[in-house]
Amino acid sequence: MNTAVTDLIERSAIAGWLGFSAEEDEGGL
Repeated sequence: MNTAVTDLIERSAIAGWLGFSAEEDEGGL
């Protein structure tokens, strides 16, 4: 598998998870 492509996918997944996590934090419980 292409390392650059794998790295891009991982970064996108991490960025998406962080974005979702931030939204959850801002929403508050």
